[in-house]
Amino acid sequence: MENLWIAMIMGALILVASMASVELGISVALIEIVLGVAAGNWLGLHTTPWIDFLASF
Repeated sequence: MENLWIAMIMGALILVASMASVELGISVALIEIVLGVAAGNWLGLHTTPWIDFLASF
């Protein structure tokens, strides 16, 4: 169940990053990096085995 919550939060952060990118005119990659760092530090998100698998490509 925890994997589902992590995936949902990450999906929401990606959606927010893409919407902010359109509004602010900043690269979505930069916004995703900032949101990822914030989520890792403040929300305590951590990687799961399936995220590590996808990141290995």
